[in-house]
Amino acid sequence: GGDESASQTGGEQWLLTGHHHLGRRIARSFGEDEPTLGRVTRWLPADEASGEPALFHCVHDDGDEEDLEEHEVRAAMRRLAAARKEEEAAPPMSEEEVTAAVEAEGLTLLRSERGSS
Repeated sequence: GGDESASQTGGEQWLLTGHHHLGRRIARSFGEDEPTLGRVTRWLPADEASGEPALFHCVHDDGDEEDLEEHEVRAAMRRLAAARKEEEAAPPMSEEEVTAAVEAEGLTLLRSERGSS
């Protein structure tokens, strides 16, 4: 029968094992300042017959989900690595900046805990 392609629609077999991207953390940029973080949760192997590439299902920390091709997953992993490097490269906050940040959140440092310098 010539209808086997129609019967495959929606019947893809997503896999939870068998690929090194599974479980990897990613960062996706959607135009915001902060990237959206997520994780690769399952994958669909490439379909050589139809020429469809492998797909990777990602669940974002904010609850959104999307399917990415491998080059997009690799780009998202690079984006995460870059974001982490930026964090590491950022200079530590001064005591004044820390105090201002804490007070901005409505908290107060216990003066007695600070010790005399």
